Amino acid sequence: DHPNPAVLVHGTGGGAQTNWGTYVPLLLNEGFSVFSLTYGAIKGVPWPLSAIGGMARMEDSAAEFGEFVDKILDATGADKVDIVGHSQGTLMPSYWAKYLGGHHKIRKYVSIAPLWQGTSAFQGVLQRINLPLGLDPTKVLPCYSAPQMMAGSDFISKINADGGPYLPGIYYINISTKY
Repeated sequence: DHPNPAVLVHGTGGGAQTNWGTYVPLLLNEGFSVFSLTYGAIKGVPWPLSAIGGMARMEDSAAEFGEFVDKILDATGADKVDIVGHSQGTLMPSYWAKYLGGHHKIRKYVSIAPLWQGTSAFQGVLQRINLPLGLDPTKVLPCYSAPQMMAGSDFISKINADGGPYLPGIYYINISTKY
C-alpha cells in the first residue's frame, strides 16, 4: 500500500526492539514495509550492553544508518524511504541527510519529540558527575552522543547551519508536546 519503506529510528539508550515493538505490527497492518536497526551501540561490550543503541557519536551512527538505508533501498527497489525518528532518532538521520549524502533518499521525515534545538535533559546529570568527582563527564560516560544533543553544542549548531535542519524536497512532520 505504501511504496516507500518506513525506517524507524530509536532514541538514546534505545534499540530496534525496545522502542518500536508496538509500532511495527501497527504499521505492518496498515500496509507499510517497516525496518529498524539498533545503531550506535558501543562496540566490544558484552550483551545486554551491546543491545543499547544511540550511545556512539552521532556522526558514526549516521554513517551506520546510511549503510542500513542503502541496504533497504537495494533490497526493496525503492528510491526513497520514510523516516520515523524519536529524540536522538530525529537528529542523527538529519546529519546523514545533510552531510553524508542521504538528502535525496528521504521522502517523509516524521519526528517524535524532535531535538532540533537540542536539550538540557543531560545537563544536570553531567554537572552532578563533574562537580563531586572533578571529572570531565564527556570523557568518562559511555554515552558519547549525550553532549552532542545538548542545546548550544557544536553538533546542534551544525544541524541548524544554513537555515536550519530542514532540507528542500523532504516533507517534514514534527510531533511535540509540552509534556
